[in-house]
Amino acid sequence: MNKFYRILCLGAFLILTFTACNDWLDVVSKTEIPSDVHFSSETGFKDAVIGVYVKMATPELYGKTLSWHVNEFVSQNYAVVSSAPDLNVPKYLYKEYPWFSYRNSIWKNCYETIANINNILNYEEKNRPILAPVVDSLVRGELLGLRAYLHFDLLRMFGKGNLGNRPGLMEQLTIPYSLDFNKFAPKQVTNSQFLKYLKQDIEEAIAYLKADPYTGRSDGEYYKQYIDNSFLASSYGGTIIDRQFRMNYWAAQALYARMLMWEGTAEAKEKALHIAEDLIEKARYSWSSENSVIVQNGEWWKKDLLFSNEHLFTMAVEKLDEYQNCLTGSGNWFDASSPNNTYSVVFLDKLKVEEIYETPGIGDSDWRYVYCLYPQGASLNNYSLVKLRQYSNHEASYSSMIPMIRISEVFYIAAECRMEKGTNYDREKALWYLNTVRKHRGIAEGDRLTNELSDREIQDEIYKEYRKEFVGEGQIFFYYKRKGMEVIPGYNGIMTDQEYQYPIPDNEVILGGRVE
Repeated sequence: MNKFYRILCLGAFLILTFTACNDWLDVVSKTEIPSDVHFSSETGFKDAVIGVYVKMATPELYGKTLSWHVNEFVSQNYAVVSSAPDLNVPKYLYKEYPWFSYRNSIWKNCYETIANINNILNYEEKNRPILAPVVDSLVRGELLGLRAYLHFDLLRMFGKGNLGNRPGLMEQLTIPYSLDFNKFAPKQVTNSQFLKYLKQDIEEAIAYLKADPYTGRSDGEYYKQYIDNSFLASSYGGTIIDRQFRMNYWAAQALYARMLMWEGTAEAKEKALHIAEDLIEKARYSWSSENSVIVQNGEWWKKDLLFSNEHLFTMAVEKLDEYQNCLTGSGNWFDASSPNNTYSVVFLDKLKVEEIYETPGIGDSDWRYVYCLYPQGASLNNYSLVKLRQYSNHEASYSSMIPMIRISEVFYIAAECRMEKGTNYDREKALWYLNTVRKHRGIAEGDRLTNELSDREIQDEIYKEYRKEFVGEGQIFFYYKRKGMEVIPGYNGIMTDQEYQYPIPDNEVILGGRVE
């Protein structure tokens, strides 16, 4: 995988380099825009698309902030270290240090990346005749899928949650949806309009990504073009397996299901169920085996603790070790051996681990507890998230990866939808989905879930599975927010919109006329 990513980086560049601006994106006069010459060949489009992934893999986005750092701090899973620089983050003190800089950076970098995407899409529409059909389909499909992914995460951070139970929010203004590349700031839209744009983008992405060889097509014109075309062969070494590192057909479908769950209406959940069950049957994935994850002699770095074969979409982060300070000599964010001396550290304490993984008990056989966490410190009560931790100079095939969408989430979506009262209600199917994941996490046969559980207990098991599966990945906070949970583990106060909603940057409100 590292070799794959280095190939990407050789030709990669960012289309735009934005300066600080108070009036959204004053890019026409303040930035250098590539000439028409650059987009006169497939190579130019290849480099441009790669540049988007490189930007998304930076520490300001999914290489750190939007995965294991800020978006995980707010989940309340990490232990609190006195005097830590990020102490105010899990307290939701958005007006205090360092929140002010974090929210500004998240907003700026997400919308800049979206502007990059819009610029490429403009050239793709203009220069479509120079692209082979399969190249055109994949370029447009990937970019529309990524535009939807970024906008959706912006909505999950800066918008309100629990929409399904609060229909009155649908006509309230939320954040902007950027559909074009120009110097004019896109206006804020209502939640209803935002979701409409999301659906348009992801549905169009799915339609174009039907050309994706990752769907399993083995004949026909598109597949032949894929094999023959240098755009794809040079980027992936001629193999389709590396489509996992791009926005692909299956990832776009799973993203759509995730979005529909956020919308939260009965109609949306019914559609999410249909998509999820189709993915479970047809998507390209394989379950991890214990042989691939079992850690011997404490050598966690030799195993695939991310369950990478189960990722529908993975972000390749070539410098993940650098973002974790593995090689800088200044400590490691994931080193929990002496947190009070390093401060900049993310880990779980013993009480949190026991709470999440139900240990002693069910969790004693759960790979996510047994192998993916590593006890450190004098009393071995600090647990490092070694599933994400990088090892100096180690280049295992699964390293330098951030999971973006897992098949396990699709199983959880299907289980949750099957517990909705109505025509799709099916307790046995919901239990099967949960037990399938639990089986492939090593949970003992005797601890499988049974039909003796009440509906409330099954729903609680879905909640517990989310917590076990996504520790350190920046996802669980948005589960809480989507469900409108007023009480979440680890926080003493009541969760309201004030805690759940990242504030729009002050400059956007004051100078851009935004409504918070």
